[in-house]
Amino acid sequence: VTLIDKSKFPRDKICGDGLTPDVIFQIGKVSQELLSDLHLIQSKTVSKGAQVYSYTGQKLNFPFVGKFGMVCPRFDFDHLLMSHAKKFDCIHIIENFEVKSITSDVDRYLVNGELQSIPADLIVGADGAQSIVAKSMANKKLDRESYCAGLRVYYENMDDLDKDNCIELFTFKHLPMSYFWIFPLANKKVNVGIGMRSDYISKHKVNLKKELNELIQAHPILSMRFKQASPLETIKGFGLPLCTKKSSISGQGYLLVGDAASLIDPLSGEGIGSAIRSGRIAAEYIINSIDEQLAFTAITNKKYDQMIYRKMWSEFRTSKLLVNLFRHPTLLDFTIKTIHHNKSLKKMIETMDSLEIRKQMTRPQFYWNLMFK
Repeated sequence: VTLIDKSKFPRDKICGDGLTPDVIFQIGKVSQELLSDLHLIQSKTVSKGAQVYSYTGQKLNFPFVGKFGMVCPRFDFDHLLMSHAKKFDCIHIIENFEVKSITSDVDRYLVNGELQSIPADLIVGADGAQSIVAKSMANKKLDRESYCAGLRVYYENMDDLDKDNCIELFTFKHLPMSYFWIFPLANKKVNVGIGMRSDYISKHKVNLKKELNELIQAHPILSMRFKQASPLETIKGFGLPLCTKKSSISGQGYLLVGDAASLIDPLSGEGIGSAIRSGRIAAEYIINSIDEQLAFTAITNKKYDQMIYRKMWSEFRTSKLLVNLFRHPTLLDFTIKTIHHNKSLKKMIETMDSLEIRKQMTRPQFYWNLMFK
C-alpha cells in the first residue's frame, strides 16, 4: 500500500476538532494502542456532552450517557494517526506529494505529481472535500444544497467554560441554516467557529467572516465570555460536503471515503467518525476482493457503495429529517422551551443515546408528547 499526502506531518487541518463518542468507538475498533495513545495527547480535553442554545438563550443538555467524546486539535490528532501508520512496514508513505492529475495507463492508473508518477491498481480517495480523485475519476461537482461553509479560529484565555468540557452550539434568529460553536481545549483554549449551508450564503449574500466577528465582539452574551480572550490565528475557512442523498462513491479503479465521498452528517457537520468507519469498510472490501481474486471494476465496486450505505445511511437520513425540522431557529427555540416544561421528555433526552434521541425527534409522536403531555 502506498499512502500519499500533500503535506508533511505534523500539519494543521482546519476543523472543529470535535471527536464524538462514535469517533472514540471507531478508533478503538482500529487499534486499542491508538486509542491509548490518544488519551496521552496533552492538548485534548475529554467531553461529557453537548449543550445546544436557542437564539433566546434557552439551553438543552445532551449528555454522552455512558460514553465520552473529546476535543483534540487536528494538528495533534492527525499526527498521531500518521505516526501509527508509519509503524507498518507494508505501508509506503510519501509526504509532500501534491497530486496534479490521475491518468490511465493500459490496465492501471497513474497518480501524477510534479516530478513523479505512481502506478496503482486501485485508488482510494481519502483526500477530503476538494478531492482530486472525486473530481477527476467520479466527475463530482459542487452541490451547494449539500455543502456547508465553515470558519474556524483558535482563542486562548477563554472564560466560563463548562466543567465537564461540554461542546457548545448556538443558533441565532438572523442566521438560519447555521450554528456557532465553542469547543473547549486544554489550558483555557477553545476552537471557535461557525458553519452555514452554502446555498443560503449564496442566496442571501452572507458575509460569514463578518458574522463570526460580530458574534464574538458584539453579541450581548458571547462577547462577555470573549472579553479576556485573544485569538491565536486569523480566521480560516473550510468546506463540508454533506450526505443528504446517496451518490456513487466508487467506479472503475477507485473508491471514495470520508469527506471525498461526502460522508458528513448533515445535522452536526461531523465527519471524522464517518471517515474512519468508511476507511474500515473500504479496507474490508479490498481484502475480500483480493482474496476472491476480483478485479476492481465499476460493477464489482458497487458492492462497496452498498456496504457503506447499509451501515451509514439510516443515521444520515435521520439527521437530514432533523435539518428540515429545525431550519427555522424559532422552531428550535419553541422545542427547547417546551421540553423544559415536560419533565418526561427532558429526562428522556438526558438519559438516552444521542442517535436514539435524533430518531425520536423525527417521529410525530415526539411532537404530540411535546404539545399535549
